Amino acid sequence: MVLLSVHTEDENTNCSVVWPHSLESMKFTRCNVDDRILKQLDSIGWPANLRHLELFDLEFSSLAFLNNLPQTLDELNMVYCYSAQFSAFEDSPKRIQFPKYLRRLNLASCRIGSLSILEFPPFLRELDLSGDRLHDLLEYEGGDIRWIDLVYLESIVLKYNSISSLRSWFPPVSLKYLNLCGCDLSEITGEAPIFNERQNKVYSNLRRIDLTNTHLFRIDDLVCVPPNVYKLDLVCNTNLELIPLHLKFFTSRLCELDLYNTPFNDLSIHNSYFDDKIKYVTFPEGPFHEFS
Repeated sequence: MVLLSVHTEDENTNCSVVWPHSLESMKFTRCNVDDRILKQLDSIGWPANLRHLELFDLEFSSLAFLNNLPQTLDELNMVYCYSAQFSAFEDSPKRIQFPKYLRRLNLASCRIGSLSILEFPPFLRELDLSGDRLHDLLEYEGGDIRWIDLVYLESIVLKYNSISSLRSWFPPVSLKYLNLCGCDLSEITGEAPIFNERQNKVYSNLRRIDLTNTHLFRIDDLVCVPPNVYKLDLVCNTNLELIPLHLKFFTSRLCELDLYNTPFNDLSIHNSYFDDKIKYVTFPEGPFHEFS
C-alpha cells in the first residue's frame, strides 16, 4: 500500500502542489488521515480532475473538507467514518452539502441519525445509507428539499436502519432499486405510495425491491407491487404468515419471488394469475420451483 504524505512547515501556510493531471482516484483506507491531514489537503487543493474519493474507516471529525472538494467529483465513499460529526448539524439550520455533480454517494455506517441534516446533490444516481441510525424517511423533506426532486436517483440502499414505515413516502420516480433489508417494517400497506394501486403507476422504472429480514408480519390484501418490478425479495421474514398471491399483488412483469426462510402458513391465491405469470419462486425449504 502506498501512503500519501502531506507536509507543510506551517499548517496555516498555503503551499502549491501540482497534482498529476491524470489523477482521478484517491483512496484512504484505515490509515492516519485525520482532521489535520484533511485540512492540509484543503489548503493545497484537491486534484482538479478527481472523480473518485474513498475515505474508509478513518478517524476524522470535521466535515468542512466537503466544501472544498471538486464540484465535478463523481463518487464519494465515506464508509465506517464513525467519528465524523454528522450529529453537530442536527441543531443547525444549514444542511450538509456535497459536490454538485456527484453521482454516487456512500455514507454507510456513519451513525447518521437523521436525514434532515443532509442535502443530496441534484444529479445523484446511487445512494447508500446502510447501517446508519435512520428512523424516518420523511425527515429529509423540508422547505424546497424533496425526495421527488432527485430526478436521476436510481438506487437507494437503506439496509439495517430503524425505518418502520413507508407511509406517505414518495421516492423519486426514477428509482430502479430499493433495498430495505433489515429495517423494522412490521407491515406493508397501501398507505405506502409505492405499494398503492392508484399511486404507484408513476414508479414504472422500479425493477427490484428487497424486503429481506424486515420483520414483516403482515402484507395487506390491497397492496399492489409497482408495475414493472421483476424481483421481490421477502427472504427471512420469519413472522410473515400470509402471502397475498392475487392480481393486485403480482403485476405482469414480476417473475422472481424469493421466500427463502419465510415460514408462512398460507398462500392466499385468489385467481390463476400466479400460475400464469410467475416464473420462479424460491420457497422456504427448497430451490427454485418453475411454473409454466
